[in-house]
Amino acid sequence: MIYKHGALFHCRYKPDVINGDMDSIRKEVLDFYRSLGTKIIDKSHDQDTTDLHKCITYIWDFAPDANKSSLCILVAGALGGRYDHEMGNLNVLYCFSSLRIVLLSDDSLIYLLPRTHHHEIHIQTSVEGPHCGLIPIGAPSRSSTTTGLRWNLSMYMITLL
Repeated sequence: MIYKHGALFHCRYKPDVINGDMDSIRKEVLDFYRSLGTKIIDKSHDQDTTDLHKCITYIWDFAPDANKSSLCILVAGALGGRYDHEMGNLNVLYCFSSLRIVLLSDDSLIYLLPRTHHHEIHIQTSVEGPHCGLIPIGAPSRSSTTTGLRWNLSMYMITLL
């Protein structure tokens, strides 16, 4: 379990690693987790990437090569805060498009659908709400087709202006 430093305020679990630029964590909190044996990775020298980007890089670097193709990263609490942080988290999906990364909040689940694949999504309506959004990240979706939605698409081009 890896936490970006800001997420510590909301968790009730002992993380294996705390990774980030440490700009919003108090020293006594860091010392507390260090005393529990949590590995602390201070990336305060790196102000060019987000804390989530730093965490994903760490996971990628330390995942066994044999398991990298099946790696799926679940990011809880990735949405619902500051808008610039949310957009940074969405950008991480695009930066690491070869990985399956799922961003979760109390009422949303977001992941990147690579254009090189056919995707079939089964919704569990007792858990998920009735809404679905398709938003192109990084480039237009040139031929999107959907079935089972209230308003289906047929070879439709989706762009984000």
